[in-house]
Amino acid sequence: MEEARKFGAGMTRLRRQPGTLVEYSSRRSRWLIALQLMPLLFIYLLLLIGFFYLRSSVGLFAASLPTIFVPAFLTFFFAMLGAYYWLDWRNDYLIITESHIIHTEFDLSPGNFGRLVHTTPIDQIQSVEVEKPNLFSTLFDVGSVRITTAAQHGSLSFDFLDEPIVVRDTINRLRQHVRELDAGREQAILREILEDHFQVTDPIQEVSDEDDATLTTSAERPGFFARLSRRYGARFVQGDVITYRKHPLTLVRHIVFPSLLLLLDIGFLFFVLFVRPIDLGIFWLVPAAVGLGALGWLTWVVEDWRNEIFQVTEDYVIDIDRSPFGTGETRKQAPLNNVQNVSADRPGLFATIFNFGNVYIETAGATADITFESVMRPNQVQRDIFARREQLRNRQQQQEKIRRRRELALMFDVYKQAIEQNRLPRRTPEPEEPEA
Repeated sequence: MEEARKFGAGMTRLRRQPGTLVEYSSRRSRWLIALQLMPLLFIYLLLLIGFFYLRSSVGLFAASLPTIFVPAFLTFFFAMLGAYYWLDWRNDYLIITESHIIHTEFDLSPGNFGRLVHTTPIDQIQSVEVEKPNLFSTLFDVGSVRITTAAQHGSLSFDFLDEPIVVRDTINRLRQHVRELDAGREQAILREILEDHFQVTDPIQEVSDEDDATLTTSAERPGFFARLSRRYGARFVQGDVITYRKHPLTLVRHIVFPSLLLLLDIGFLFFVLFVRPIDLGIFWLVPAAVGLGALGWLTWVVEDWRNEIFQVTEDYVIDIDRSPFGTGETRKQAPLNNVQNVSADRPGLFATIFNFGNVYIETAGATADITFESVMRPNQVQRDIFARREQLRNRQQQQEKIRRRRELALMFDVYKQAIEQNRLPRRTPEPEEPEA
């Protein structure tokens, strides 16, 4: 119940993810916003008192400005400044779910209006440190929490947090819960191996519905819009591969000049052919060459944008940059198992409005970090990566269970054969005969 009081804005943002259990959610301390607003209020009152004093005692501003102008301007200015600090405080928060730690930071600085979402899996956390740097922090129980992971640059810090000890205890409890789940999973695997070897009947049998019809899909050729989405879509799924491209708006600034050149050339040809016909003679080659060059330039730019793709497969995250028409290719990939932290960033007001940005993928390697640049809906890309990572872990655990089952089954067979052939000595001494 104590942690439930911490639930704030983060709850509404996690409703999009079904089945997510929030263990803790909190903004920065209210003392932070109070410390930011108190100096503003003091300066505002000081300027207001000074203005009225100068106007009434000295007579300054008496003839040049109306009485209400300066107080109204000061009130508006400091109200806007206070709203800026309040919005910046309100949109920074820390969320701890049953499987991840999510740190959302809103940057409202001029020229850099954006949002950064940093997500770290619980099972990748190595240590949690709490720091209360001064007497104020100790008295009011405000401090910083620093979380270290296995990534090369894997540290997550959240300062000015109320009750940081509660955050540390919550994370440590979840880490212990993950370890207990792993231990319980190992016991379940061993139990299934023994029951399978000795052919123990499962008390709970799966009942299949005989009325369920098997759905068959014909391998039809995809329609026009499906093919168009695969060729130019910002996100599409084909089989087990999710492919992303840069947002179409990033293409606009590259096609402006070739498009304008092509339109001007077409306009010139239309003018000399239909509006005021002119016999250009051999000079027809000039607008023709310009038009072909502009068309080739435009095609090259579009193909260059289309061939720069990012993919999330069942096992890897991949950054592919192909040159147009197969003239070259660079590829960078990292196994999903090595993914430690994933951050989604929407830098600037323009990117925030149109919901595109960068996804930074930190891995356990020193030089294997990957960045998905200017992708649409970076938060969704972040969720896709963690979902695929969880699927990979479950699949590997299933494969490990099958491998261990085969090994232990073979060991049980050898043991049983040795017992039947009386090749193993007795491990406990024979019971002594009672004396008569």
